[in-house]
Amino acid sequence: MAVDVPQFDLPFRFKNGKPAVVEQGSIDDVENSVEIILRYPQGFLDHSPQFGTPDQTFRMGGVDVDAMRQAVERWLGDAGRVFITEQADRFDALVRKVKVDVQGGEDG
Repeated sequence: MAVDVPQFDLPFRFKNGKPAVVEQGSIDDVENSVEIILRYPQGFLDHSPQFGTPDQTFRMGGVDVDAMRQAVERWLGDAGRVFITEQADRFDALVRKVKVDVQGGEDG
């Protein structure tokens, strides 16, 4: 697949001896960007300590979906295409599941 403006794909890997890439601004690129934002806790990157999402590890009452959404809006700027929801696990009341859906733009 020919790519005009390449971005590394996630997970980083090689394909036919070259880094796997996706088209900048494509749905795959947006999904990768959202994943990076949500996986990095704020303070993890020394050169950009505000990047990422507030740490949700020991938060009482489940994850803060609004904080996650705000982080995506801040760093991606195209958060109208990103939908984050939370729900309880069917089998374990202490487990919460977070679902992130990324919708395509004009053509998706």
